[in-house]
Amino acid sequence: MAINTIGNNGNSAPLLASQSSTPAVASPKTPMPAPQQPSSEQIRKAVESVKQMVNSTSANSLDFSIDEQSGKTVVRVTDSDTGEVIRQIPSKEMLEIARSLDQMQGMLLKQKA
Repeated sequence: MAINTIGNNGNSAPLLASQSSTPAVASPKTPMPAPQQPSSEQIRKAVESVKQMVNSTSANSLDFSIDEQSGKTVVRVTDSDTGEVIRQIPSKEMLEIARSLDQMQGMLLKQKA
């Protein structure tokens, strides 16, 4: 029983179901190793690479920093000419909310103790 033909030159032979190339028994999968955290040097190099790419292809500048109070990573897109912040992720408001939540959590823990 022919399933399909192989080849483009007209001299193709039919592929029979018994000639299938798929294995009869699948091999067991080996477990994947746990991903490793990148070093601070690797992160710094990656950030510099992204900054150079963005700065060379647009009139905007990309800046990465860490908010001192919350410890969150902050990304800012600024206009290179005016220095105006076009977009910040997370926004200033979200950073304030995170700081407030941290303070409230600290107050709750003190009250329980």
